[in-house]
Amino acid sequence: MDGTGLHNDLTLIILAGGKSSRMGQDKGFLKLGAETFVKTLIEVAKGMTPNILISVAKANEESYRGFGIPMIVDEWNGKGPLGGITSAIRNVKTEWFGLLTVDSPFVTKATLEYLWSAKEYKEAVMYAENQRIHPLVALYHFSTIEKWQMALEKNQLKVTNLVESFDVMKIELPQNRLKELENINTPEEYRAVVGKS
Repeated sequence: MDGTGLHNDLTLIILAGGKSSRMGQDKGFLKLGAETFVKTLIEVAKGMTPNILISVAKANEESYRGFGIPMIVDEWNGKGPLGGITSAIRNVKTEWFGLLTVDSPFVTKATLEYLWSAKEYKEAVMYAENQRIHPLVALYHFSTIEKWQMALEKNQLKVTNLVESFDVMKIELPQNRLKELENINTPEEYRAVVGKS
């Protein structure tokens, strides 16, 4: 951590390359209060580190160009989150990288700081809820990058299966903070969470 309180040895990757087929529109541009989901996450990320990347699909590259954050276009169309993650982590130059996804807009700086404080001597640190892990709000050591690439080359695309093979620190989030990990994938979930009609 430097004098600004930022973690220079961390890169945060915001995953924004999903098809949003269930939502029917790009989830990154849904509003949470006055801000879009992606802008909310960018501000959280800026509170953690100066090193931020946005992973996008070729089809939505133009939409994300205006944020002033380096974009990495998914090189492997149709490979799901693993393709976007692997494309992005090739550009990581820090000891640790973290994943955030635009459909989890309630993540806070405290959510990430708690992971950061627990990361020592492990390949990954993430939240678990009744042993169900949350691999897309998590931190990973640089040493795992080759394993991500190998899984993609073997077409083993389930992120959960891959990260379960890592040496993982699993942290149970208190019940009163589970909302921080909530995913919003459908119009019904969006209306229920943000009170839209």
